[in-house]
Amino acid sequence: MLTLAAENDGDIQMVYAAIALAIAGVAVGLVFRLKVLLPILAAVLIVSVVFSLAHGFGFLGTALTIMVVQTIFQGSYFLGLVIRAVFLTSTSHRMRPVV
Repeated sequence: MLTLAAENDGDIQMVYAAIALAIAGVAVGLVFRLKVLLPILAAVLIVSVVFSLAHGFGFLGTALTIMVVQTIFQGSYFLGLVIRAVFLTSTSHRMRPVV
């Protein structure tokens, strides 16, 4: 549960960013295939590095930020693929993959 202390520390923005990242990953997994995922992952990597450098993180903090962001995005992308596969098997017609 989020507390008022977490809100005062600014941690709540990180929670919101992680949730937004997970929603974006699920959306990409539902709509696009691997060809689209790779450029998005590269863009997320660049944004993670710029964010880390702008906030003055050291090497370890930057590496951890990159790993956490990539893990959240790729895990939620996989969840989107699973949801799409379950939806496609439950319907009688096949949906064409986008890109």
